[in-house]
Amino acid sequence: MRFSLRALIVAGLLAFGSQAGAQSDILPSLETESAALVKMRLANDTLQMGLTDLAELFSKDALSSSGNDLDRSRMSILLATAQMSQGKLDEAQKTLDLAQGSPQKSLRLAILNLEKTGDWRAAQDNLASFAVDELTQNDLPWFYLARGIVAAYAGEFLAMRNDFDQAVRLAVSQEQAMHFRYYRLRCELIFCKDFVNDERLASLREEAMRSRGTSEGINFTRLYIEALAVAGRLEEAREAFSLLGEVPSGERINFDLLEALLQDSPGTAEAQQAFMNVIRGRPDREIQEIAFTGLWLGVTANAEAGRTELARSLAANVENFLSDNVQTLPTGTPLPPDSRVEDLELLTRMRIAVETGEDLRAEHLAQELLAKYPSSPLGKDALQFLVSTAYRQGDFVKLSHCFERLMALSANEPERLQIYQVALADCYANVGDYAHAATLYTEAGQSIRGNEKQAALLMFQRVFSYVRNKDFSQAIMLLDLPSQENESEDMRSWKMRAECVLISALRDSGRLEQALTRSKTFLENRDLWVDFRVRALWLQMLTVVELKLPDMIQKTTNDLIEILTDLPEGASETIIRLREDFLAWTYLQKVRGFLIAGEESEALAQLKFLRGRFENSVPAAISYIDEARFYADRSQHTEALRAYENLIVIAAGHEDLQPYATIAYFESAQQNVALGREREAANNYEQLLKNYPDSPFVFYARSRQADLLRAQNEFDAALAVYDALINDFADHNDIHRIEIARADCLLALASESRVAGTSLKEQLAKIDRAIIAYERLYSLPDGDCALMAESGNKWAYALLQKASLLAGTEKSDAERLVQEAKKLYWTVVDAVVHKSGDSEDGKISEKLGTTGGYWLARSLFNLAAEYEKGQDFKSARDIYAFIVDLADDDKIPGKEYARTRLAAIKDK
Repeated sequence: MRFSLRALIVAGLLAFGSQAGAQSDILPSLETESAALVKMRLANDTLQMGLTDLAELFSKDALSSSGNDLDRSRMSILLATAQMSQGKLDEAQKTLDLAQGSPQKSLRLAILNLEKTGDWRAAQDNLASFAVDELTQNDLPWFYLARGIVAAYAGEFLAMRNDFDQAVRLAVSQEQAMHFRYYRLRCELIFCKDFVNDERLASLREEAMRSRGTSEGINFTRLYIEALAVAGRLEEAREAFSLLGEVPSGERINFDLLEALLQDSPGTAEAQQAFMNVIRGRPDREIQEIAFTGLWLGVTANAEAGRTELARSLAANVENFLSDNVQTLPTGTPLPPDSRVEDLELLTRMRIAVETGEDLRAEHLAQELLAKYPSSPLGKDALQFLVSTAYRQGDFVKLSHCFERLMALSANEPERLQIYQVALADCYANVGDYAHAATLYTEAGQSIRGNEKQAALLMFQRVFSYVRNKDFSQAIMLLDLPSQENESEDMRSWKMRAECVLISALRDSGRLEQALTRSKTFLENRDLWVDFRVRALWLQMLTVVELKLPDMIQKTTNDLIEILTDLPEGASETIIRLREDFLAWTYLQKVRGFLIAGEESEALAQLKFLRGRFENSVPAAISYIDEARFYADRSQHTEALRAYENLIVIAAGHEDLQPYATIAYFESAQQNVALGREREAANNYEQLLKNYPDSPFVFYARSRQADLLRAQNEFDAALAVYDALINDFADHNDIHRIEIARADCLLALASESRVAGTSLKEQLAKIDRAIIAYERLYSLPDGDCALMAESGNKWAYALLQKASLLAGTEKSDAERLVQEAKKLYWTVVDAVVHKSGDSEDGKISEKLGTTGGYWLARSLFNLAAEYEKGQDFKSARDIYAFIVDLADDDKIPGKEYARTRLAAIKDK
């Protein structure tokens, strides 16, 4: 129960103060690495704020992803602290077994000994096993509190009082100091048993009875009650209150507080009533703080014991009591010592609301406290609760506002100010404002004095923020600063990690040459730690594969294989555990190097080794795809099919390889199409859909099925598949391509019906369906330049097809449609050029793409052809000249053909 002395210590025990750094996995994405670091910081900060359940969640996540032994030890201590703070003592004991020996571990073992066994001698040995100057600022007050209780058990009461005084003096918050004062009162009543005996108790009772009703009798009665409490005879102590006569008003509050503290639990109705009596008398603020703490702990004790209804009943009693005695001061008025402390009332009501599950009400009470009493010392407690709710909601905007206010309230507390400043920077990083985050990390780093771990971590966070903001020059400038004398191991470690993050980001952003140059320079450092050397080699290997540098691929893969095969001392558990996986991937890149170089025999030899040594691994499965594509690029379709078929057979019995089997089925179909084997291709698609209905390739397999049907002039069947795709995958990134194909199918059906002799009315109806489809696609607000160029061209072409249908019966309508098509061609060209044009020079930009350029050229050539057909050769020459001008930028094809047509109609 949290009201017991030992448990009271556990309930408030805070985390070590230094920031713990995460040892990243060797191949993390930037998002993963950032998440691990943020979780570790959140675990530390939330535990310091008393948000123990959140701290446990964050520290478990961070511990599960940490690969560095020292970091895992730190995170184990942090997690154990969070578990101890929630009373999960057995779990905390197991967690501490994972930690290396340290003062922080010894302190927690001492607390556990006190709480679980009451073995104060073992706790005393643990506390004496390390130097006080090795503890952090956040651990020190709890160390002195634990040592004070051990001294009480040992009967060393002078040492006990000195240690309690130290704990109160070193408390990191007013709330913590308030708790310590409360604990001291309880300790003094319970532990000082050797000061009394039966003879002394009898004498005190006789004096109290003899002097009853006098001021001297009041003093003797109080001494008698306190002596009974010291002797542990609490029931007799409570009964002794009946010896009191008329108690002077000035003494009443002291006796009310004494009566409340003598209860077995603050969760009893008697204890609650006694605490209320203390508060009703409006004593000094310090006394009221103890009484309000008692009211809160009373609700907490019942809630934690599972007595939910009783907890709610007590909470309602407290609420009614406070509501009946409200004395609201004007907003912002300073609170004199003897006034009703409404800020403390609001904080207590907030805490009780949390214990009874009324989080929304608690949030409102916290906001009310901050609004009414912005200068109250309890504002931090309210803000820290709001921090916890914002964390739970993932609302980093709200969280940033809380940290800004906490910073304002912590102006005279440099260490806390720095914690909040870093937390605020994390908030900005989480919402993607990396520029602002980098600025705050820089400011926090400049204010650090003597904390190399924190300085190193903040340096990394700055680099990370610059990288995420694509500000590579700032990241490079920071990393390339000369090393200072006696640079710490922490700084070296974070610099190495930051360099790897930068190289990875440069590679991901397409700056392959720059990434390769930095990786070469980085690897020249002979003092690189094993993990970072492996990671840098890995990144270099991926880079040279993308750059298609076969010689560099072989050198880098050989270096990686050498270091992974015989790992040097100091490699992390992660590297050791995943070494075989890394080797398999490295051999796959080696194969790719030989394939890039066209060294087929070497590649096949390495393929055989890879598939033998790492049988049924993912890299081995991917090697079949690489082999097949190598043959496909050389039009060796039969060999490619053989590789795909081998993969399909192997993947059938291994669930983790099945995603690669879907690729094999899909690309096998492409090879069969290249061989003219449409039936076999259709069967490949059918097998993919049947065996892997949840594969991301389902969309593409079904669309290719429809394309095959259309190629075989089975337009009705193809149309049905396209319609189903549009219905099932309305939000797919490539759905517009399907819609274009569907419209093409409609236009083909119109042409087919014309050949088949269908009535003119039916032919016109079918072509109108195609026109409507093309028009809709052309008008889509989210359509890109290529879609606009293609759909616009086909829309105009469909109008010409309709004009052709009407030429024999409705000549005027046919001529109108031709003019409409010409106008549409011009509209399409103008719109596409404008949409893809550069605002500065009017040239067509890369947004048009190869496909868009092709359809733009088709529109211009079709338009010129219509002018030639109408004998308007001047307009045709103007269009061909326009094509030549556009083609000079290599953005559209057809330059030479346009020149040929210009020559052909030059004199017309």
